[in-house]
Amino acid sequence: MILTSVFLAIFHTIPILGVDEAFILRGGFHVVAGKEDLLGGQHGRNDNPFVGYGVNTHFSYKWTRWEMGLFSFVHFGQMEGLHYEAAHRKVSGEGHFRQVSFGPFVKYITSWVPHEDWFFYTTLGVAHSILSLKFDDFEVEEGHFSDEHKFTYLSEEANIGIGFEQQKRYREDHQVFVEFLIAYRRSYSVSLVDFSKSRRVNTLGSSPTHDRTHGPFFLLSLGLLIL
Repeated sequence: MILTSVFLAIFHTIPILGVDEAFILRGGFHVVAGKEDLLGGQHGRNDNPFVGYGVNTHFSYKWTRWEMGLFSFVHFGQMEGLHYEAAHRKVSGEGHFRQVSFGPFVKYITSWVPHEDWFFYTTLGVAHSILSLKFDDFEVEEGHFSDEHKFTYLSEEANIGIGFEQQKRYREDHQVFVEFLIAYRRSYSVSLVDFSKSRRVNTLGSSPTHDRTHGPFFLLSLGLLIL
């Protein structure tokens, strides 16, 4: 009995790394903030700040400490002080944006446990993203532009982050995580799209950004293990 009691006491002091050697699915909500040189550097740098919110998912395979998989982020928000130039059109104003990002990531769970079953981890990922912006209030400086037009950017991203995640024995415990990411986005193409016809999207023109459209952003996420 004494040996059993000692064993159980020692066992309960050992950190448990939870579900491993299995596929898992996480989901969460996040807030995002940053800035991007959307003018493209033709008249000096023009950083456009933005804030937004959204949802994210992570599907991965988890070993004891390592994890690899695919993530997706979808967020919405507002931008002000915009000056877009594409397809022989120049437009200034403010509007709202929607961005979808997806790509692979790798994650390492450290042995540091700052509080009970909360483990510290680091993560690294790359992504392809599509950002669409619809002007709500604008002024046309050159060419034709209407409220049924929007700009679409194709971009590449890289991110690095840290987080804390609960490590439970069973999936049914739905372990919670908190994650902070620092990311950098660089756009390589911009298109002007006409969506006046609901059944058909008409691309009016597109052009490369010549690596002039870029900027950092920060993301804070809260979520849990779903499956």
